[in-house]
Parts: sequence; structure tokens; C-alpha cells
Amino acid sequence: MDKKAIKQIIPEIIKPLSIVGEIDEILQDMISSTPLVERGLKLVETPAHTISVWIDKQRYENIEDVPEDDVKQLLHDAIKKWEDKTA
Repeated sequence: MDKKAIKQIIPEIIKPLSIVGEIDEILQDMISSTPLVERGLKLVETPAHTISVWIDKQRYENIEDVPEDDVKQLLHDAIKKWEDKTA
């Protein structure tokens, strides 16, 4: 493969994560050995650049809409870890 082809491929492979993507990455590390992995807990950035929460194939428009307090707290903890990391 020539250098020009490599330069065209690299931007596709190495895309910077959005803030929501970075927080979700932290969240995924936090839940990696818990049952929440199997429940599909995930943060996704919406087209309006807000956070959408997915759990048990159910979408919540924001963290406060999540009915489980322990999951809500975990999401807030992931955000706090991101804030501490970027401060």
C-alpha cells in the first residue's frame, strides 16, 4: 500500500471520540465485569449533541429519566471521572 492510500485510511480509523463517547468509554470500563454489560448500558450522542442512555433496549432521553437510582448514580460517577480526567 502506498503512502497516499495509508493517509486516506488513517483518518477513518483514528477518529477522536466525542465527549459522550469518552464518557461512555469510561462507563464501559466501569461496568465491564458487572451484569450491566449484558443489559446493554450505553451512552450515545444524539444528533442534537445531547446524551441518550440505552439500557435493556430502552432509550432514555437523559440520565434523570433512567428509573433505576443505582444506574443513574453510576452514570453520574462516569461523568465525574471524565471531568476529573480532563481538569
